Amino acid sequence: MSLSVSLKNPRAFGREFRVLMVSGILAGVIASVLGAAVGTITPLLTVLTFGSILGLVANFSSVKSATPMLRLVLAILGGVIWVFLIRFHWAIGAGVAGLLFGGAFSLNDADSLSDKIIGWIIFSVALMLAVFTTNGLFSSLTDIVQNVLSSATWGLFLAVAAGLKRLEWIRNETISSFRESYSEASGEERDSLRSGRVLYEQILAELNRLDEATGKRAKDIADETSRALIAFARRAAELQLAEERTEGRNLEARVFELDQKILKTKDLIVRKELKAVLKEIVEQLRVRRRFGTAKAKLDARVQRCFTALERLHLSLVQMGSGDADVLLDESLSSIEQLAEELRWRNLSVDELIGEEKSVQTCELVMDSIIEEIREKW
Repeated sequence: MSLSVSLKNPRAFGREFRVLMVSGILAGVIASVLGAAVGTITPLLTVLTFGSILGLVANFSSVKSATPMLRLVLAILGGVIWVFLIRFHWAIGAGVAGLLFGGAFSLNDADSLSDKIIGWIIFSVALMLAVFTTNGLFSSLTDIVQNVLSSATWGLFLAVAAGLKRLEWIRNETISSFRESYSEASGEERDSLRSGRVLYEQILAELNRLDEATGKRAKDIADETSRALIAFARRAAELQLAEERTEGRNLEARVFELDQKILKTKDLIVRKELKAVLKEIVEQLRVRRRFGTAKAKLDARVQRCFTALERLHLSLVQMGSGDADVLLDESLSSIEQLAEELRWRNLSVDELIGEEKSVQTCELVMDSIIEEIREKW
């Protein structure tokens, strides 16, 4: 089963990234100004300022949140505890502060408690790595520049942590089916499967812009249509292989030779035996031709599936405004109807092109094949 990675709520991550980067730079500048005012710039002042500014900026950026003040308190508390614990060891202070910063930035996430705890740990590790990285890195620069760059680096590491905690690993059966079928197919079917998979992945990328209900509806359509495309392409490849195993021209040549031999044979018993053989060969040729007709129908259905996916992708790309949302809903309804038409239960040759149940019908078909070969040869 294929695993793909996506970013949960990209808009929220974008907001958090800006908050953390701005907080880092702003904290460095303010700490430098305060340090210049008191006559010295100390790491403790930078740490405390970083936590305070982080909480303030996060607070103002989430005014619609139900817990902006709690976010502020957690961030400031992280800075205070960092200042206190840094006396024992820098890693302890940064690790505990990172946990609190992670808690501040996960208050509004709709994740489970275990996922939130993982997010806190990621923040904690990121802040420890940030402090370790900046320790002595900018020592050759002035105190003010060193302070600003160190604080900005802390913000950058936490911004990366914010992205990591939003990564979501998704098991996608449709992509797995595409890959498996692609490795088994050849020729036109292989090209169709490759193009279908690319288009399907493009559709998945557009789903992040939709609300949950519309996104699920669009994904269901994409999944169902893609599975139909895969099934049609696989069956077409099977029929192509079966058709290639028998040389049509060789069968026609054998039919012509036997037909001529029957016409020249006077012995009734021999003629009967030859006619039985001829019937078997004509039946093989008839089945082979039905394979070709069925494959042509499957190729047409593959193209219909591909067209449906293209329509879905274009509808999602042009979606944005209110009018476009209405058009998207209409487009989804139209594509759903097409997907319903493409539903399949049985891909047998008889199901695809109709079963010739009548013995007389089969005999008429066989007679027409013999007559056609007589004229051709």
